[in-house]
Amino acid sequence: MSRCARQTSQAMQLREIEVGAVLAEAGELWGAADSNHDGLLDYHEWKPAAFSLASIFVDVFLDIFDIDRDGRLSEAEWHNIVNAISIGLAETGHNPPSGIITRLEGAFHDYQLDSDGSTASTVEMVALILQIFTTFLDALA
Repeated sequence: MSRCARQTSQAMQLREIEVGAVLAEAGELWGAADSNHDGLLDYHEWKPAAFSLASIFVDVFLDIFDIDRDGRLSEAEWHNIVNAISIGLAETGHNPPSGIITRLEGAFHDYQLDSDGSTASTVEMVALILQIFTTFLDALA
């Protein structure tokens, strides 16, 4: 979790003091979710923590992937996120379970809640991020 928070903070070009604040917040969230205090989030600990984490990831995803800075994610920007997930997995030597990347690519249209259809609002982004979490959690369970 701290590696992810540090890399994300650096990608957002935060100053070192801000990186420290992000790491502290990530640690607090992790600690609160880790009810058995083993340093890991198991399946039952992850589910209740997912919404809080997804809400935080909205800001992170917007900072990194919202190319046109309109405060929403376009379908192309969503595909950049899915591509980054795929590349990240490859860099760590992991192959995503079959079909996951395709499901995530299609999720953009599945979670359109308004009549817009071409961009994802904050609420739609939370749903998309929860889909990322759920897809991987279910695949690894």
